[in-house]
Amino acid sequence: MTSLINRTSFFSKYTNYIKIILLILVSRITLSFIGITSRHFLQPSETFKQSLLSTWAQWDGGWYRIIAEHGYDIDHTYNPYFGYQTTYAFYPLYPKLMKYLNFIFHDYIISGIFISTISSIVACVYLYKLSTYYFDQKKSMEVIKYVVFFPASFMLSCVLTESLYLVLVLMCFYYSKKNKWLLVGICGFFLALTRNIGVFIIIPLFIEYLMCKKFKFLEIKYNILFLLFIPCGFVLWGMYLYYLTGDFLMFKNIQVAWERVDSDPISVLYQVFSRGQFQERFWALFTIFAISIQLLSIKKMPIPYSVFTAYSILIPLSTSVISMIRFTLVIFPLYFALVNILKNNFAKTLVVYVMLVLQGLLMVFWSSGYALSF
Repeated sequence: MTSLINRTSFFSKYTNYIKIILLILVSRITLSFIGITSRHFLQPSETFKQSLLSTWAQWDGGWYRIIAEHGYDIDHTYNPYFGYQTTYAFYPLYPKLMKYLNFIFHDYIISGIFISTISSIVACVYLYKLSTYYFDQKKSMEVIKYVVFFPASFMLSCVLTESLYLVLVLMCFYYSKKNKWLLVGICGFFLALTRNIGVFIIIPLFIEYLMCKKFKFLEIKYNILFLLFIPCGFVLWGMYLYYLTGDFLMFKNIQVAWERVDSDPISVLYQVFSRGQFQERFWALFTIFAISIQLLSIKKMPIPYSVFTAYSILIPLSTSVISMIRFTLVIFPLYFALVNILKNNFAKTLVVYVMLVLQGLLMVFWSSGYALSF
């Protein structure tokens, strides 16, 4: 009898976590079917395995496979202004994990898909745990649904850094709420080795620390120093790039090879709407919609999350609208904002259906190699 009670209490405690895992797995199976079917009609000569792996490994996935297999080249003569692209634009943590897991799977693409899928599951678990600080369990599950149904959510299982970046961001914020600053620093260190804007997490985390101390500076303790682990990751990557190329900031300077040049968000949007192609205008509208959602909920949003959202949108938007759907995907406060804004069931259902339709369409194009995002 006691055993039955313990078993029941265990399942009741972890019911929502099980639902999260099942929701993601069912979603990925469905998206795999869409991707394989799309590729079957466009590239019927492929085998099932080729179609399945290609569905989840488009565009940047090829760069990560190259880095995992061959590493970075030492080339002090490389000049990004000559226009050709190379591996220095891609941060090292994700391909390094692919390399290690390749010893198990003997396939770099499978290793990447495994990393991304597991990271997406763990990210959703941490997002749920973080959501419970602000919402009840029902609304916290709504947050997860918006993530899974987001039009570009399939990218969380692709051979891309999105899911690894997201899980590290969420771990940073979650452990900051738990006042475990050593763990925050460790997660932040790896975050700075995952993506170019990862190092900026130190700003909202510093604000979070001060809020925990109620801005009483005399109560600041030694554990604030753990936040310095974050720029250490950034400096380590820069030093490695200096060793490879003689340029500490090569990760930034090489962006010109992807036609990303420094500007400002207003100018970028103006250029897109005045002379851009249809696809660029779509991403620009999508970005404006994301900004609007955040602004509508800004009064209910904790300051650190608003800061995180601001730099997560404005920094990449200051160069181009390319990949903005990817950058928007990992901005978790937007999902909090949707929960705050959508009050009635009709609005919630409508948004979910629109998301799912867009997700299906984008998956068809993405899996077939169309340049939705670079």
